[in-house]
Amino acid sequence: GVEIAARLLDRALAEPPGEGDRAQVLIDLAEAEARAGSPAAAEHLATALALIDDPRQRTRASISLARAHHHAGEFGRAAEVAAKARAALSAEDPRALELEAIWISSAMLDPVLREEVAARVEPLVATAMAGEPIGSATLSALLAAQLATQNAPAPLVERLALEAFAADPAVDDNPQGTALGFAAYALLTIDAFDALRDVLVGAVAATGERGAVIARSVALNNQAMRAVETGELEEAVRTAEASIEIYRFGWTSSPWGTSSLILAHVFRGDLEAAREALALAETAGTARPEHVLLLESRATLRLAEGNAEAALADAREAMRIATEVFKVRAARIYQGARIATEAAAAAGRFEEARELAAEALALATAADTPRALGNAHLAAGLIDDGEESLAHLEAAVAALADSPARYPRARALFELGAARARRGDVADAEDPLREALELADGFGAEPLVAAVRRELASIGRRPRRAARSGVDALTRSERRVADLAGRGLSTPQIAHRLVITRKTVESHLGQAYRKLGIGGRAELGPILRDLEPKDQGASP
Repeated sequence: GVEIAARLLDRALAEPPGEGDRAQVLIDLAEAEARAGSPAAAEHLATALALIDDPRQRTRASISLARAHHHAGEFGRAAEVAAKARAALSAEDPRALELEAIWISSAMLDPVLREEVAARVEPLVATAMAGEPIGSATLSALLAAQLATQNAPAPLVERLALEAFAADPAVDDNPQGTALGFAAYALLTIDAFDALRDVLVGAVAATGERGAVIARSVALNNQAMRAVETGELEEAVRTAEASIEIYRFGWTSSPWGTSSLILAHVFRGDLEAAREALALAETAGTARPEHVLLLESRATLRLAEGNAEAALADAREAMRIATEVFKVRAARIYQGARIATEAAAAAGRFEEARELAAEALALATAADTPRALGNAHLAAGLIDDGEESLAHLEAAVAALADSPARYPRARALFELGAARARRGDVADAEDPLREALELADGFGAEPLVAAVRRELASIGRRPRRAARSGVDALTRSERRVADLAGRGLSTPQIAHRLVITRKTVESHLGQAYRKLGIGGRAELGPILRDLEPKDQGASP
């Protein structure tokens, strides 16, 4: 694979090669390193550039170097390398378009260059709105992301993103997966969850076949983000854990999968596992867009812990970075205003909550997606028990009625039912509560399930039993972990075997003990002994 190729090229460089061949070996080595995820790629490319006279070689090395700087979060340096290389080419050179795409992808994330980006993409926007092809899958991906931040019509964003994936399951040959990430995230922002699921299956397979570990991690992270929203919490944990592996092995400076992992664990009710995921992420740098998502997920965790003041501080800091650093105020991209509304209400800061709710609703209205609107109305509905709050909760349920965003829909149904119950409207409270229970129980959102059951009991209704119990209630991941624990493997051994964290192992075991009605590992063997064990080779 590419790791073997990198080692062989590294050995060839050490021999050393002739002076005329050294630059070529350096470029080949750096590109193999980039595909395998090695941070040494940028240094080798910079050395090669200093040795190269041939224009074609210089362009190739510049493209790879710009991509390496982008992956490292050095967006200004990446844009500078791309601009310099593009200036050396004629407008007709096909590589000029590739370098333009690299410049745009980095400049979009650099606050100094964002205004220039808007001017540069204006002709491309006109082309796209006229229904004409962009001419580059990479540019289509970048344009989809740029338009998503500007609340462009969802069908236009979706068309551009799918055009990008149509050319190549991984969008392009960039081993860092930059365009892949932009195109996938554009689909996520407009709630195109079904289309996103389909393209990501191909992206994960293609990047895996090519040995592009970073691009594969990007695809897995987008799978995790989608799964959190659709309530596929087990899938979210699995894919987020797999995405984070490249960070644990030192192949990237950003554990981008941690935000989804934190949220999935919070929604599953395992706050300790969420804290472990957070601790991993807090060692990373902060000068990247995903740091905003991390702050938002940390705020959600703080709310679940009952620390509303800390949650409010995190949400407000997320809002500040999004607007001041990345110049983005879009509910499609970030949810800081919505989370801050919930946190302010939970902290008893009702006037502040109302101001934040107004901002969140304005942003959600501009975004014009069911998830953004539903979440904003949900947050506004949590401020008090007045008529206006009830109307917001009804609007949240209506906005999410046909949405595949099942977790927000379940929450909205619960809050509406609970609000009606507090007003004494028992008959009108029961239906949304039962629908919320069916949804939440179906995807393992244990805290929400427990809250709905308590609410149904409070109005004199008997909550139905879970659809499954005992061994049949275990998820695939819980069953794999339970099988290994029942065979005597320790928590570290299971974590190593399944390539997951110890806290995730403990989380799955805790859920298994609860569902099986047992107190610990010693009781697992007798229960699982006579059952056919699942395949132990795949990670949960």
